[in-house]
Amino acid sequence: FLVAPMAAAAMMLSIYLLLNKTRFGIAMRAAIENPPLAGVVGINVKLVYAVSWFIAGALAGIAGALTPLWLMSNPDLGSRLIVSIFAASIVGGLTNIYGAAFGGVLTGLAEVLGTGYLSTELGTWITPYRPIIPLTIMVLTLLIAPEGLAGVRWEALRKRR
Repeated sequence: FLVAPMAAAAMMLSIYLLLNKTRFGIAMRAAIENPPLAGVVGINVKLVYAVSWFIAGALAGIAGALTPLWLMSNPDLGSRLIVSIFAASIVGGLTNIYGAAFGGVLTGLAEVLGTGYLSTELGTWITPYRPIIPLTIMVLTLLIAPEGLAGVRWEALRKRR
């Protein structure tokens, strides 16, 4: 109950510190934004890409190790979760780590609470259709804010009102 959320928070904090407070994080961001220019200023872009893939694999491995703490796991768990995970990343935005976390929380809450509400109102036959909720949220997000919720310029919307 406590280990997985604490580990997720620790991973987000470590990624934030890596990307914003280290020279390698700055090199990573530069290599993603403009690889030729990063190479000109002396950044080894291929090494940065290799380390980025290693970090992504390590984070995925940790997530896979923490998943059984929350869910009953079996070999087809990935195919059951892929719709929710993809929807969460689209809802939050693909350009912001915090947006992805917010999208995950928002999509997860909507899926669990929506399924509970619909099964109370319509009956338990609706439970197998649970993946429709994140898909609906993803479609609405793509129609309203194609860059995800993290890509919306909230200041401009507030000024317009």
